[in-house]
Amino acid sequence: MIPSRSRAAAAAAFFAQGLVFISLTTRLPDFQDRWDLSELVLSLLLLMLVLLAGAGSVAAERLARHRPSELLLRTGLLLVAATLPVITLAPTRPVFVVGLAGYGLALGVIDASSNMQAVALEHRYGRPILPSFHGAWTAGGITGALVTLATSGLPLGAAAALLVVPLVVAFAPFLERDDGPVDASLPDVAWRAWWRSRRSPTWSPAWRCACPVTGWCAGTAPSWCSASARWSGASACSWS
Repeated sequence: MIPSRSRAAAAAAFFAQGLVFISLTTRLPDFQDRWDLSELVLSLLLLMLVLLAGAGSVAAERLARHRPSELLLRTGLLLVAATLPVITLAPTRPVFVVGLAGYGLALGVIDASSNMQAVALEHRYGRPILPSFHGAWTAGGITGALVTLATSGLPLGAAAALLVVPLVVAFAPFLERDDGPVDASLPDVAWRAWWRSRRSPTWSPAWRCACPVTGWCAGTAPSWCSASARWSGASACSWS
């Protein structure tokens, strides 16, 4: 049985991720003004966010060997819901930094676990559906930008209301580990065969290091897929 409800839940997780992330980043000038942050300090805070997101992704990959990805995804979404009001309503700068650090960890956990869900679902469908999840993230980002524009006249703390979105999505019917065996008769997704035929051993490291900001995401993608394969009981992806 194709888990359509689980697909909608995973898409909602991508949407929530894009919504919150873009909502926060489009409010960076407001945060900078509120806490009187210099360009250097702001850059260091963003670097901290990226590094902690990478740590969150690695931690999720490790935990996925023993815990189902839907549990990790729910945990990440709940952590985002908890850190949003801390970031937007922080009474002092240290509290703001702690909230931002917690959000960075949650960002990485959601990135990894939502992609585990997406890869496992794509394998069950037997056809490419990953772009639809990325489209959901983009739709969430566009919605987040529109929300920022619509609420530009409100206090910064009003953005805390966005916690409702990840909080609701956290209880969506994600694909469970015991959701049934994968049908071995389903064909592998065509793009993976093309990828294996095109990928060269010398190209992979360059691809992983192509962008300093998102390199951690590329570097941990094989781990997400291998964890997803073990979690779903099938060879969800092949990177070699």
